[in-house]
Amino acid sequence: MSVTNSIEIPIRIECNPNVDGTWDVVDVIDIRDKSFLGGIGVYEFDGDTPVFPERLMDAVIKTLDEKADAFKDAAAIYHIDLVICDGGEELGTASRSFSKRQLALRTLITWDVMQTLGFGPDEKPISDVTPGYSIDFGNLQLRAGQMLNGRFVKIVSVSGVLTTAQRISEIHFELPLTVASREHLVALLTFFLYKKAGLDFEPLFDTDWLEEGKTLVHLLPDELRPYARYKTAS
Repeated sequence: MSVTNSIEIPIRIECNPNVDGTWDVVDVIDIRDKSFLGGIGVYEFDGDTPVFPERLMDAVIKTLDEKADAFKDAAAIYHIDLVICDGGEELGTASRSFSKRQLALRTLITWDVMQTLGFGPDEKPISDVTPGYSIDFGNLQLRAGQMLNGRFVKIVSVSGVLTTAQRISEIHFELPLTVASREHLVALLTFFLYKKAGLDFEPLFDTDWLEEGKTLVHLLPDELRPYARYKTAS
């Protein structure tokens, strides 16, 4: 009988508060040997957003994998316990367990993640998978369907009509069938929505993940990142 090796990786992130309610990531420490991981690609976060521990966990795992090559043992189960602190005050925690193979295959189905962002069933969109999805921003209803695009690639097609006092304009963009994380999808949706609807787009219905998406530029593909432009919340 084979014995699975269990590897515990405790990580502590030290943060400093900003006057606007955000937090700067100061140090990322591997508690096992007190070593510093360096930059993890996330430099600040909104502590009022409930998903911030998972966002930081994603960044830590990516850094451990790419910089430290921490997941070498294919037979091991890795357990990461993350604590986010401001000095002695605990701001949040996250835990995750996975094997090397699970990490390599870790992708999420875009269609499934969209439901967690407020997209609901809708029979109107043309879609190979029925029903399609839609989300209502008040002044823009986006509808989504799975289909082949003009290059015969299976994608999620998103479209809608933006109506404001100044203009009426059509919105259309494509999303991949899989994403690396919920935050990856939020980054893509935010990028394409503001690119197509304009920087002045303001949803009539509150959508928390749109503001979150403005902070996730680092998760965009390299070819999109230089074109990410957003207005900051007043």
